[in-house]
Amino acid sequence: MIEDTTAASFPMREAAVGLGPVGEDYTRGFWLHSTLAVRWQGHPEDPYEDQSQLIGLAGQSVWVRDITKSRRKEKKADRLRRQDRESARWGKTLVASGGPGIGGAQWIYVADRESDIYEVFARCGQSGCNFVVRSAHDRALTKMDQQYLHDALAAAVPLGRRSIDLPAGKGRAARCATLEIHAMRVQLRAPRRPGTPLVDQEINVVEVREIGAPAVPPPPCPPRR
Repeated sequence: MIEDTTAASFPMREAAVGLGPVGEDYTRGFWLHSTLAVRWQGHPEDPYEDQSQLIGLAGQSVWVRDITKSRRKEKKADRLRRQDRESARWGKTLVASGGPGIGGAQWIYVADRESDIYEVFARCGQSGCNFVVRSAHDRALTKMDQQYLHDALAAAVPLGRRSIDLPAGKGRAARCATLEIHAMRVQLRAPRRPGTPLVDQEINVVEVREIGAPAVPPPPCPPRR
């Protein structure tokens, strides 16, 4: 269950009816949040071979922001309230669909760092779904010497290293990068929400981080045999 948000923008369309601000104040458009259902099964001889099959659209929501409120003039309190309302879209399809059910297929919710919201973890658990969410916040932990997630990962014993060819990018030459992998199981401390009690969540975390990034990029990795 792959989920993300798309902005449909139409620059220089301030007079258009039914559209709202998207990005700059002179750009109009709407927001489209979709949940794509994809079936994946590894190849019996090569588990990393892509065997994905598109099933269809599991859920979708559309909204338009208030055209009377400029993003540049928006007060902090109003911005936070708007973000809270919009963040409720993440994982909502899982709850509405009822999840895989007893004896059903395994559902895995996949989303980028914008969905690193504590309520999303609860919705996945409520729906009986596993999840892979890219981390965005250094969350508080319980029952550990390190009080926060990033410190706990930094103190964990590395599971291994791997070199990859990093392609050239904007202002960056192609080079060989060495990655270090950490993984551990932690218990996240539930944040406080007014009127909405949350419980602690026990999850697995995986960190892949480059080490020893050079000031002057070295040549690419030698060919593998």
